[in-house]
Amino acid sequence: MALNPIAYTEKVVRSFLRYQLTAYPFADPRLPAQMRALLSLDRTRRSPLLKGPYLSLSRPFRQGAPIDALIAGNLLHPHLRERIPKGITHLYGHQERAIRAIAAGRTTLVSTGTGSGKTECFLYPIVSRCLHLRDEAAPPGISAVIVYPMNALAEDQLMRLRSLLAGTGIPFGIYVGKTPEGEAEVAGVRLPAGSSRADYEARLARARRDGKGETVYPPEEVCSREAMRSAGRQPRILLTNVKQLELLLTRQQDVELFADARLDFLVFDEAHTFTGALGAETACLIRRLRAFCDTGGNTGGNTDAGRERRPGRPAVLLREGAEARPRRSDGRGPDSFHADRTTCVATSATIVDREAPEAARNFAARFFGVAPEAVTTVGEDYEAEVWAEPRSVPPAPGEDPAGLLDRCIHAVEDEDGSGAGVRAVWRSLAGEELREGARPGFDIEDRRSRFGAEDGRSRPDAGDGRPRHEAEDGCSRPGTGDGRPRHGAEDERSRPGAESEPSRAGVKGAHPGSGTGDAEEGGRPRPGAEGADDWPEALYAALSRNELVFRLNEELETPRALDELPPALERHVGRPVTEAEILAWLTLGAAARHEGRPLLRPVVHGFVRGIGGAVVSFPEGAVGPRLWLAAEDEAGPAAPLDGEREKESPTSAAAPSMSGLAGESGSPPDRGRDKGSAAGMGRYPQCSPSTGRGRSIVYRDGGLPGL
Repeated sequence: MALNPIAYTEKVVRSFLRYQLTAYPFADPRLPAQMRALLSLDRTRRSPLLKGPYLSLSRPFRQGAPIDALIAGNLLHPHLRERIPKGITHLYGHQERAIRAIAAGRTTLVSTGTGSGKTECFLYPIVSRCLHLRDEAAPPGISAVIVYPMNALAEDQLMRLRSLLAGTGIPFGIYVGKTPEGEAEVAGVRLPAGSSRADYEARLARARRDGKGETVYPPEEVCSREAMRSAGRQPRILLTNVKQLELLLTRQQDVELFADARLDFLVFDEAHTFTGALGAETACLIRRLRAFCDTGGNTGGNTDAGRERRPGRPAVLLREGAEARPRRSDGRGPDSFHADRTTCVATSATIVDREAPEAARNFAARFFGVAPEAVTTVGEDYEAEVWAEPRSVPPAPGEDPAGLLDRCIHAVEDEDGSGAGVRAVWRSLAGEELREGARPGFDIEDRRSRFGAEDGRSRPDAGDGRPRHEAEDGCSRPGTGDGRPRHGAEDERSRPGAESEPSRAGVKGAHPGSGTGDAEEGGRPRPGAEGADDWPEALYAALSRNELVFRLNEELETPRALDELPPALERHVGRPVTEAEILAWLTLGAAARHEGRPLLRPVVHGFVRGIGGAVVSFPEGAVGPRLWLAAEDEAGPAAPLDGEREKESPTSAAAPSMSGLAGESGSPPDRGRDKGSAAGMGRYPQCSPSTGRGRSIVYRDGGLPGL
């Protein structure tokens, strides 16, 4: 389906604004028109509730080592090759660096963008370690604790683990507030012991097909608290949150969960949320957990015989007959006693700052209680971008850019694979024919050797030269860099087992390797397959020589508001450029392909907010009441409404919620009523001390009662 992302965004926002309009059933007929005007319902882009749209371009991540090479180097367990989708042959560079650091036992802070595959940075080493423990028939016990700030993130990870670990024999579980207490309370379908991953996937597909909404549990999942507390049934991998982890270390009934816990790994996802008092409390919790696991836990004995007092430490519980493991005595300080046994990992999309890497390292050191020099920080690495030379500026479009954009969006869908629509649009947009069989005008291998490094970072050997396959949360989402704004919740996690489209390491217009996969892609002929017109390759070559597209790529190195781009581009190309033309070039850049990789990966951002608190005021001399979307707006200059001359807005203090009108300007309200009681209808606003005039009513979150 052809989709204009800007128009679609405006359509969604317009629907939201209509909802806001209907959410306030005004009794005064003069206020709905004011609300409509304030929301800019007819001019969505000007609505005060919308910020944006902003545009950015995702940069391609640098290719890392082949997965087979990491397996051969004993960094990953061989069985992982069967669990990672077949189409994924390489990791990203930052994933490789993180896996190597974690495998070496170093405290690691991974800070890369949303969808960049941060999860795989710690999940693959954890699963590899658990597979080795399975092969060694190691005693039961928790090997990894993964802590999430929200249950939704933990539950999302649980779904991935079900698919990844089904049939492996590695027990795992989640301990959050709604985890069932007993096995009888577990609702869903439990697969029998010995079930394979194929059995799990088949049963899950059946449940989805039937639409029953059943949860399917592989035999490896420990589903209840009762089971987790049972000796010998503790999960190898435990997902939880900070509050539940605190309870697990506090309640006597849960002590068995950490009996004989190895605690090889301790992971905190979205580490940037652990700041201030929460961060300090969590840092203390980390030390408590590591101290507890260092003694092997407790089977439940509450006698003095089960305790041991250590100098400078609180009493810790010991299992009966267990001996305390020796502590470090290398003088690294009290917080480093367990750093040699537990590998700590933190992930975030916002912590690492290339200009101040020590700040991130110091954060991780304080958070986990290790020395700063023991921390490895991992950020994003990108492929170098190289454009063809010489480049030329295309002439101004010969037709309406808005209509041209609409044609462009429909043309790139190209359902029949002929490319006729794209060639017609190119003719109108660039003023020339799209040449048949065009290829990037520079040598691939030469550009690889010359531009294999960026920002002083050397590019490691890519292995056997085969095409890169960027993972999609099985490895990572292709091509998502840090060009997008960092905000909100973070991870865009894809469904387990989904394979990504192939992409190549290299530069703009130069990507080594040959395509893989079927001739059919997305239900239509793949470019380059027999019977398909190779217009994406020709389009890639033509755009790589386009000065306007090159400058657009440079301007979008960081997110920019769409309305800022036309004047910026006009300074570079020497002619007017409209927003519609910019979107048309971005649309073509996203459709252009060279060996499966797009020239541009545009991302559109929009930020929408609700109405925080509406205000109705009665300016002196105005005809009727005046509506404001927020008390802050009332303090600013008032815009004239239809049929009303512009007046200076009154200045009055924002009052808490009230359901009645204030008295006359300057006159006190009835003192016989309790202002804070229901009978008093709330508090009355005060008049401006500077003017002594004006009345206002402030309504918060509960709508606008009484109007």
